[in-house]
Amino acid sequence: MEVHFLGTSGSIPTKERNLISIAIKRRGKIYLFDPGENTQRQMIKNKLSIFKISSIFITHLHGDHIMGIPGLIMSSSLLNREEDLFIYGPPGTARFITGVIESVIVDLGFRVLIKEFNEPCTVLEDDELKISCGLAEHRCFGLYYVFSEKDRPGKFHRKNAEQLGIPMGPLWKQLQEGEDIILENGEKVFSHQVVGPPRPGRKIVIALDTRPIDDIKKSAENADLLIFDSTYDSSLKDKALENKHSTAREAAILAKDAKVKSLALTHFSSRYSDLSSMKDEVSNIYPEAIFPDDLTVITIPFEEEN
Repeated sequence: MEVHFLGTSGSIPTKERNLISIAIKRRGKIYLFDPGENTQRQMIKNKLSIFKISSIFITHLHGDHIMGIPGLIMSSSLLNREEDLFIYGPPGTARFITGVIESVIVDLGFRVLIKEFNEPCTVLEDDELKISCGLAEHRCFGLYYVFSEKDRPGKFHRKNAEQLGIPMGPLWKQLQEGEDIILENGEKVFSHQVVGPPRPGRKIVIALDTRPIDDIKKSAENADLLIFDSTYDSSLKDKALENKHSTAREAAILAKDAKVKSLALTHFSSRYSDLSSMKDEVSNIYPEAIFPDDLTVITIPFEEEN
């Protein structure tokens, strides 16, 4: 699973940084979060196909977090996309997306399916994945997202199966799926004799444009990666409080308290051409914090692959 930081600037782009945009690439699908202006060009640079976008998730409706969506929709139409595109966000999302489609595109050629959320809930769930949202604390109504894989079956120990005389084939599959079996000689074999404990899935929490609230800290506990608002350094904490953003130090404290495995800070104010002040203030709290540049890719391995 890869996390692509397509843009890392907040509010205004700079020469070095595109507006905020994050893509998670997993098993051939792309999940986009807050695609700011110019997202599709950043995707091209990172060799991400817009045809692979299955879902778009919006935290809030400020322009720097959503203005890449019209271009993505138009290009998808021009390139003859046929698959449904799912867009999730706060109240007002449907009005914005519908307005874009009705204003500039006559025949889209594919369906755009929109769901809005005004309270914490499960946004998307299948056999392998669960994406949920919680309430952020920003100047306007906002969400944060938890991208979680479900636990995988435990590792199958082939040697154990062979020693127990279990023939390769359907019986192995049954055991892998947690079923106990009975051999031809009448001996019962329990799944746990050949299959290890369930292996935890990976978890990524994306919290942009928010204060460092307890709900986010709780949701982020033991996350593989926390992506967090770092608009200001601590010298501008008053501005962070006023505008309902976070400082790098506040983000680091939350990450440390939540015991996250990795922390990536983003959404940097355009006033910072140099992030050294932010790096200094987190160095004794969460020294491994990542300050991604545009187009940085972070790979999230399974736990046993670390």
